[in-house]
Amino acid sequence: NNIPHKTTYMERLAINVLYLHIMAKGLYFKKKFKNKCYEFSVMASSNLIIKASVAKEAGYFDENYYPGEDAVLSFSVLNKGYKILYCSKVIVYHHRRPLFWKHLKKMKESAECTSKVLTKFTNHRSLIHFLPTIFSTMLFVSIVLSVFNPFILTALATLMTIYFSILILDCIISGIYNPLSIILVTLGAFLTHIFYGYGFVK
Repeated sequence: NNIPHKTTYMERLAINVLYLHIMAKGLYFKKKFKNKCYEFSVMASSNLIIKASVAKEAGYFDENYYPGEDAVLSFSVLNKGYKILYCSKVIVYHHRRPLFWKHLKKMKESAECTSKVLTKFTNHRSLIHFLPTIFSTMLFVSIVLSVFNPFILTALATLMTIYFSILILDCIISGIYNPLSIILVTLGAFLTHIFYGYGFVK
C-alpha cells in the first residue's frame, strides 16, 4: 500500500514505522515466487484480489475478529491449500492513522485481535507474533530489577543503546534521512513494540 500524495507528515511517519525492516517489512514474506511476487502469510484486505469461489470456500470475512478479519481469511485460505502472493506491481493508495496516539491505539487493537485469531489458528503461530510481548516484558522486568542491581542497569542501558542504534540504522537504510523524522520514527517504532506487546497478552 502507498499513502495518498495529500497526506499529513505524521501519517507518513506512521507508514515509515510499519515498513521498517525491524517491524513488519519482510517478516511475513515466505519465499520468492516469480516476477517480483512473494509468498505471503497474511494478506492486507485494503489491497486484495481474491477469487469469489476461494473467498466463499474460506468462509469470507469473519466480523467477530475485527480488526483481524483479514488474518482469519488469510489463514482459512492457507488451510484450504491455496497460496497468498504479494506483488509490488499492484499499488493501492491507503490512508494510515497518524503518529502517535491513533497509530498506537490501532496497533494495540490489532495485537488483541491477532492473539484471538492465533488461538483459533494455532498452526500459524510463529515466534514473530510473540517478540513484541517478550521485548516489553523483559524491558519492564529489567527496569524494576535495575533499581536494586547496578549491573542490570548497565546491561539494560547497553542493550537499549544497541536497540535504538538498530532502529536508527534501519531508518537510514529505509531512506529516512531527516533528523527529526528519524527521531520520531525511532520513537514510534519503540512505542509500537510496547503497545503491540501489551495488547497481545491483554
